[in-house]
Amino acid sequence: SSSRHRHEIPAAARPAHAQKAPSQAAAQALFEEGRKLMAAGKYGEACPKLAESQRLDPGAGTLLNLAACYEKNGQTASAWATYKEAVAESEKSNRPEWAQRSRQHATQLEPQLARMVIQVPEAVRAPGLLIKRDGVEVGSGEWGVPIPVDPGAHAIEASATSKKAWRTTVQVEKKASASVTVP
Repeated sequence: SSSRHRHEIPAAARPAHAQKAPSQAAAQALFEEGRKLMAAGKYGEACPKLAESQRLDPGAGTLLNLAACYEKNGQTASAWATYKEAVAESEKSNRPEWAQRSRQHATQLEPQLARMVIQVPEAVRAPGLLIKRDGVEVGSGEWGVPIPVDPGAHAIEASATSKKAWRTTVQVEKKASASVTVP
């Protein structure tokens, strides 16, 4: 029986709880299902289950499994960011061996990261300008900066008060950089 607080590399004793809150019970079930799907090589199905388990009941062990799932699914930026998060959570949980493994994985992934730069020329910076990558707002601090992204297609949208909305899709290859300029 697999525990949410176990990682495929390190193992830890499962905490003994007489009663689990419904969200913890759901998190446990999702974790176990995610681990089964990973064992079957179905990473695309496993990762969302592990991500939801982490959302419901955060833990360093779940983060480690989620990061490994993302990595095996080719989602290098998601894996890298999740391993980085797992370092901090493992240290908070007094799991130095997990923190060390997470740090090693993140370091190994770094040269493989795909990156995207969204250029926003001064002439385009109108009042109320909103830029989104895959439906998530991209703050002005990210404009012009190579940001790690998972390989694949990314939707870029721009809208501003009294301006026509703009949208494009940018394909980012593994280990490559892509740039898009908002017109």
